[in-house]
Amino acid sequence: HWNQAGLQERIDYGIYKGYDNGSGYGPYNTTTRAELVAFLDRIMEYKLTSDNTYPDVEKDWYTDVLLRGVAAGVICGDDAGTMRPNDLVTREEAAVILARVLDLDSAGAQPGGFADANAISPWAQNSVNAMVAAGYIHGYPDGSFGPKRPITRAELIGMLDNMFTDLYQKAGTYNKDVAGSAVVAKSGTTLK
Repeated sequence: HWNQAGLQERIDYGIYKGYDNGSGYGPYNTTTRAELVAFLDRIMEYKLTSDNTYPDVEKDWYTDVLLRGVAAGVICGDDAGTMRPNDLVTREEAAVILARVLDLDSAGAQPGGFADANAISPWAQNSVNAMVAAGYIHGYPDGSFGPKRPITRAELIGMLDNMFTDLYQKAGTYNKDVAGSAVVAKSGTTLK
């Protein structure tokens, strides 16, 4: 697989998990809104939970994950007040959610220069541009971004790899230069 090293690293961290039915990891499978927030929750270890005001979020494996994502401000419902947890996430939606995670200043980002830039929804343009400017997302070899394409699990892991250079999940002292963003998920962690 084109992102085997990144996938394996995230498997080792416990971020990228296989399906409960034993069918493997599905790197070419598309990603749902609930799955995307689950990946983020495993990285960021969100603590606060929002009240469930979403009629389509019933008790399921993703309920608490989504409500932590809502409390963290990385995902929200749609204009109809629904969450759509099992809907596929498009590449532009993923860019918006991931830009929220890092609280990127997207207002002044220059256009990413994609061949299909006019297909990016107005509500997503600033986030896509900011993610491109930061080097977190890239287009396809043909110069397109594919904003309406559902994002695959491997593409999402690739974006997360670009966003988070290092992930520290165990307390300790680390003597490593970090060229990018790092997530320190445990107290008692020191970076030198």
